[in-house]
Amino acid sequence: MIQRIQSIYLLLVIVALLTITFGANFFSYKIDKQDNIDLTIKLNVFGIQADGEFQNLNPEDEKKINQFLKLKERSSKITSSPVVSFPFYLIAIFLILLSIATLLSFKKLETQQKLGRINFVAILTSFIFVIIIFYASRSQVRNAIEDIEFSSRLGLSFYAMIVATAFAFLANIGIKRDLDLIKSIDRIR
Repeated sequence: MIQRIQSIYLLLVIVALLTITFGANFFSYKIDKQDNIDLTIKLNVFGIQADGEFQNLNPEDEKKINQFLKLKERSSKITSSPVVSFPFYLIAIFLILLSIATLLSFKKLETQQKLGRINFVAILTSFIFVIIIFYASRSQVRNAIEDIEFSSRLGLSFYAMIVATAFAFLANIGIKRDLDLIKSIDRIR
């Protein structure tokens, strides 16, 4: 089982997906405004969270921040305040289990190929979902408060999704090669 290259690729997919479940950020935004607002918004497996400090805000900015962050009470400092709670960790756990099932079905190549394709499509779909959230939240953050210094940063989980997608694709290529090899051997008999 381990001597096949697709098994190594699938193990790398599992490792990449495990790094996501430990809570590393997919991306984060840093918002600064003239010593009044220091805000960091980040997406990880637990959803979109905000950390920040607010000082001497004018009422208009305070209203916009409270609407954007969905704060119920006024606060000058927030720590890991959930903006949007989305259980992405359930998706990550499902993808890990699907990768393990693909890895362990090495005796039935047709089943392994089907599971590998489902695994690749599921990982690719979740990666596209993260990219859509990145661009949608980016425009929403920029439009939330005026006259801000804005910067975005991709995190470890984003790169782990890229690695998982690539290695899931390579694993499918390895499974297909094994299946073609067995079919060609059957034709010779």
